[in-house]
Amino acid sequence: MMIHSIRLKLTLLYALTVAVLLGVFIGADMVGLHRNLMEQVGVAAMSTEAMHETWLRAITEHISLALVLVVVVFVFGYVFIRRALQPVREITRTAKAISEKDLSLRVETSGDKAEIGELADTLNDMIARLENSFTRTRRFSADAAHELSTPLTILKGEIEVTLRHQREGEEYVHTLQRLLGQIERLTVIVDNLLFLSRADEHSLVGLEAEVSLDTLLLTVFENFQSMARQQEVSLGLGSVDSITVFGDQHLLHRMLNNIVGNAVKFTPSGGSVTLNLENRDGRFVLQVTDTGMGIPKEDLPHVFDRFLRVEKSRSKATGGAGLGLSIVREIADAHGLQINIDSEPGAGTRVVVTGQVS
Repeated sequence: MMIHSIRLKLTLLYALTVAVLLGVFIGADMVGLHRNLMEQVGVAAMSTEAMHETWLRAITEHISLALVLVVVVFVFGYVFIRRALQPVREITRTAKAISEKDLSLRVETSGDKAEIGELADTLNDMIARLENSFTRTRRFSADAAHELSTPLTILKGEIEVTLRHQREGEEYVHTLQRLLGQIERLTVIVDNLLFLSRADEHSLVGLEAEVSLDTLLLTVFENFQSMARQQEVSLGLGSVDSITVFGDQHLLHRMLNNIVGNAVKFTPSGGSVTLNLENRDGRFVLQVTDTGMGIPKEDLPHVFDRFLRVEKSRSKATGGAGLGLSIVREIADAHGLQINIDSEPGAGTRVVVTGQVS
């Protein structure tokens, strides 16, 4: 019959080890006793019959003592090993109580910093990561449902109102234009969600080609000139060095587009946005500085969270869903770039991206 309990296995191994040691010592003792008895028989100090009786009695006593010692060792070993493995049972009990609905439980280490304590700390770290992941997933799902429900509700309301009465052709055109705007918003949200889903699965496009980062930045600069003029924002260029990096041109363009787009959108009329790209000892430094509304200090650690809106009313007015900077972070991570944001409410924001020049 197979033994599955590690506690029983350790106890049996402990008892067997003790039994072997006892056997060796008892065997040695019996050999010495037998030699002494034979010497006494040789000098006629003991008869052969008396020697045999003494020999048998000694064997019986030694075997009885050995059996008693093995039983005692087994019992004490079982109790000792059971107590030693108590933390393992506590870990098992806690692990069984943890579910996806309650990841708040943690394994108690009881001050043990050896192997069991290390195992408990490792499990606690893993549970904490899982809890954070589940929390982010639930929040992401709720936010995604909310973002998608808003344009869908508007679409449903517009269609219902339009169908209540017969209208002129021009009214239908205006309604369809409004509906098209909401559909475009839905398309952007779904596209961003699909992108982030691919990023979570680490299935972004491979980083294979050399990309001219300065050319991409100039293209983005030209693309936002019209939007900047409409908002009466001054969009300018500072230093733009020739920079080549390894990466995906489409993704890097999207990253720059999101950074510059945010700066322009959230800078009020009369403000300015400045772009700089410099080569500093083999590393590039890209800076996008604006004189916009800024970001509160308490929100800075969360600016890359998905669906974060620093100013909800203004974000909705600009049509944002709070996914732009999340996408920027994913693209930067995929390219091994570092990104930092410095901001102060009312004093503007500076986004700094750094990386290795190819």
